[in-house]
Amino acid sequence: MKKLLFLLLGILSIGAVAQNGKTEILLAPNSNSPYILVDTLFTLEDTSITTDIYIHFANPTASAVKAVQFRLFYDNTKFSNIQVFWGPTALSTPDKYGSYFKSGDYVNIIGTYTGNNQNFDWSDGAMFKVRLTHGSTYQGVVNSMATTGTTSYSNLATTGNGTDVTLGLFNYGGAFQMQPITFPIRVKNADGTPAQGVWFSASKRLKSTPQSTWQPITSDSTNALGLVSFTHPLDTAFWNLKITAQTDTMSDGGAISITDAYKLANHTSMQDTLSGIEWYEGDVNQSQTVTISDAFAVFNRLALQSTDWDGLFTGVNNVSVLWPSEYTTATSATAAPNWTTSPRRYQIDTIVNSLDSINPYIYVVGDATTTGYNNPAVIMARIANPGNGTEYILDPAVYMVNRDDTVQFRIPKLVIANNQMEVPVTMFTFGNKIGAAQMGIEFDTTIFEFSSIKVGDDVSKWTSLISVEKGRVFFAGHEDKMNPSLVETMTNQFTFVFNVINPLGWQTSPLRIFDKSAGNEKAEDLSVKPSPNDGSVVNRNSMNPDLAELMTGFKVYPNPVTDLTDGWLVIEHFNEYRNSDFTGVIYNISGQVSQVYQTKITDIGFQLHGINVKDLPNGVYFVKLVTADREKVVKIVKY
Repeated sequence: MKKLLFLLLGILSIGAVAQNGKTEILLAPNSNSPYILVDTLFTLEDTSITTDIYIHFANPTASAVKAVQFRLFYDNTKFSNIQVFWGPTALSTPDKYGSYFKSGDYVNIIGTYTGNNQNFDWSDGAMFKVRLTHGSTYQGVVNSMATTGTTSYSNLATTGNGTDVTLGLFNYGGAFQMQPITFPIRVKNADGTPAQGVWFSASKRLKSTPQSTWQPITSDSTNALGLVSFTHPLDTAFWNLKITAQTDTMSDGGAISITDAYKLANHTSMQDTLSGIEWYEGDVNQSQTVTISDAFAVFNRLALQSTDWDGLFTGVNNVSVLWPSEYTTATSATAAPNWTTSPRRYQIDTIVNSLDSINPYIYVVGDATTTGYNNPAVIMARIANPGNGTEYILDPAVYMVNRDDTVQFRIPKLVIANNQMEVPVTMFTFGNKIGAAQMGIEFDTTIFEFSSIKVGDDVSKWTSLISVEKGRVFFAGHEDKMNPSLVETMTNQFTFVFNVINPLGWQTSPLRIFDKSAGNEKAEDLSVKPSPNDGSVVNRNSMNPDLAELMTGFKVYPNPVTDLTDGWLVIEHFNEYRNSDFTGVIYNISGQVSQVYQTKITDIGFQLHGINVKDLPNGVYFVKLVTADREKVVKIVKY
């Protein structure tokens, strides 16, 4: 038993981090009676000896209250002692008396006004301060404060005429939590760019039970800045906090492409040289050197359309982890590491109590160009027909975070009128020299059947592959240095050919582009713009009026022509005749011929031509377009 005058004990909290209701005003649940109120949540003092909380008084009635008596219940298994003091709203009252009695898991508290002010009424707010002493079994987790328990008590208030009235006790929660700690994780790619989309989980376990199961807290992934933070109430004096990342289950994040095979092949023939972390990325088979076998591995993975290395190598996963010191070593490497003494790490699984953050690096195995995980940001192009978006292809744009140079694969609107369909792909280089490229197409197998692929003069000299699965076809290739051939001009480089097995009963059918990428002559990744066309296949037997008009005319764009497209003027039309001529004559405002473009059209179907007007002076021009079955004059502006 302990009985003390509140007046003598009206001292401030010692080292309180959290207010725990000191300055709040809690509202009574109704106006039927005065109330003693317990707040929703209290913050435990981190590893200190005591925690202070505040118990509130509120009087919504018209009668002044002179005295209160009530009982509170607390966790006496985690708290070894409880003390009660006057709170901040009561300390300014000089004439008062208070006492308390604790027994078992409860404490009885009384407080009364002893002055002669007939109008006195206890102020609403934090009337009492309760100090809880942490016991030997305290581990940062305690049960909530309670207003009811196994024993009963007469909770009463006294009005001005000395009458006892019901004193309500209302508990908004009374829960305890530790001061939340925040643990940040920042992940970077091998080139120093943020690694987005890397998943981590946080879990906790009592230090006193090291054999027990880890309790999960939450999981989250890194944002565009490569950052993820975990915030959780935890006393690390009693608990271990563990951060885990299962990078062994991660994809390649779009990092592996034909350009990687191109670079590894060039390195093997000594036309290129790996440096730094490229040795770690390039030694796919962990032979402790980079050879043609590694180039083959990347090439074969693309041919098989595999998403991991399991089919080729046992124990090799997509993403490996490096700690900062290991990353420093990797960036200065002049050869592949000794994987026996420095094995690849595919997991992060560490207790972080003594740390304020972790900052790992990751790299993708086989990513010899150091593209980086999720660095190729795949962005879907604008829907050509927003009202029927599912009917049209959304050709993705692939923007490399670490590369500004750009190419474009252009695909015309496709119309079928017989039992065969061709999908010509034209590369716009924008001044780049293309040494590697890849692209896949998904199609409706109830309408189309893949037949073959035709390649242009430049790409015909490449080392290439084609992979065909149900509803998917994928082409990839890179320059052969023994037969050099870089794509430098806007030409049709490869054409997917399909048989039309069902020409009836449908109007449009989507073609979906996937795994589109390109690399320059230095085996560096390039960003890829989307095609300006929607790429949907239109059944000529049921085409709409707009498309029918296009079938008999020309589509000319962009207009105006600017340096933004490197001076290219693009013309689209449908060709009815094989081995026919196309002519484009550009006249200035005075009617003088400024430029002439002529080419032979070998195939039937939609055609795409490019006339480069970069060298023409700025101004207004007229373009006369002529084919075997149509003629049109278009006014354009060049600036």
